[in-house]
Amino acid sequence: MVDRPVGARWTLVLLTVAVLLGTFIRWSYVDNTPPALRSHDFQGHVDYIAFVLEHARIPSQSQGFQGYQPPLYYFLAAPLAAPATEGGTLNIGALQQLSLGISVLTLGAALWCGWLLFSGRRAELSVYALVMATFPGLVYSASRVSNDGLVQLMLFGALGLLIRWWQTRKDRWWMLCAGLTGLGVLTKSSGLLMVPIALGCLWMRPDLTRRARLRLAALGAGIVTAVSGWLIAIRLVVDKTTAVVPNTAYLPPELSLSSDIRCFLVFNPVRILEHPFGNRLESLQQIQGFWEFYFRSAFFGEFPFDPALRNLGWLILLLALLVLPLMGLGLYRVLRHQRAASAHIWVPFLSLLGTHATYRLVAPFTPSQDFRYTSLVLVPAVWLVLEGAGRLPGPLRWLSLGVVAVLAILCGDFLLALS
Repeated sequence: MVDRPVGARWTLVLLTVAVLLGTFIRWSYVDNTPPALRSHDFQGHVDYIAFVLEHARIPSQSQGFQGYQPPLYYFLAAPLAAPATEGGTLNIGALQQLSLGISVLTLGAALWCGWLLFSGRRAELSVYALVMATFPGLVYSASRVSNDGLVQLMLFGALGLLIRWWQTRKDRWWMLCAGLTGLGVLTKSSGLLMVPIALGCLWMRPDLTRRARLRLAALGAGIVTAVSGWLIAIRLVVDKTTAVVPNTAYLPPELSLSSDIRCFLVFNPVRILEHPFGNRLESLQQIQGFWEFYFRSAFFGEFPFDPALRNLGWLILLLALLVLPLMGLGLYRVLRHQRAASAHIWVPFLSLLGTHATYRLVAPFTPSQDFRYTSLVLVPAVWLVLEGAGRLPGPLRWLSLGVVAVLAILCGDFLLALS
């Protein structure tokens, strides 16, 4: 069965409903989540904002555990957090509202990516939109006082611009993607993730000559450097460091992991289901497998939850494991039959997973495995799942799409249960 073309009015209604649903889930989560809960060094980020308010400049890397962070988020947040009276405390509530707004914009960017990728495929676009509205790994940052949410927005927006460039072949989209990538680098080190993705897509685009590739690579590098090169120069010259994430050197030893290659070859679904909720300090026997921790953290981060939610968490992970073969089928079909035409899908997917695995190898700590660093992989991953489902015979196709939709609904139920 072939879907009817997606009309403009129907698409607008669908995306509007997805935004409203995603906004409600995020608002409900933020309204019932203290800023320090399920956060990452809440006080370190607050101290950075306080420093900006007091000194109106970038701190050195020695000034606080988060002092190495790029400054864009903190300079945007500082005016909102300013105390109402002299000597008062920072307005943390306003910072959470900023994170909520950024999370909703990120949802919009993710839906834009889906609109570009699923043109004419009504069922797939509907399921994709539902996943993006309810996926926990995109919602947790809505309550955090940190640069996690803003860099998510930059990365999702940059990927959308890259997809648009791929589809239209117009250089202005490439330039905008480079500019947003530069802003991502000014937000968090993970903004650099777009660099290998963009270069990989540039290399794989079949209609470009070598000269055109070199011209666009130089143009993109020039834009990224113009936007963010000054910060890199400061870190190299003033702080005299080449480390991308220098604070890993100060993590406690109980968070360290083995770099044995076997850690990257193990994926045990039984072990995942035995321990659905993560915890940084749980026994190392439970978290040595990088892919196991990464998979689980996409849904539940690295934090424990109420034991009453364990069965729901178990069911979510079970359904997610059941759709993994669809992702494998989609990847196989793309690499076998559409390698050049769909490089804007598989290049980001493989690049993000490979980069994250490499980071875990050079920074062998439990926090290094968290999905939040490469949450952008959700866009190509969901596309591959739905592509795999679309290759199945009629009844199996609809059954597979239904399983993915139920998974998304259960994720939304889990987030609302936290409220």
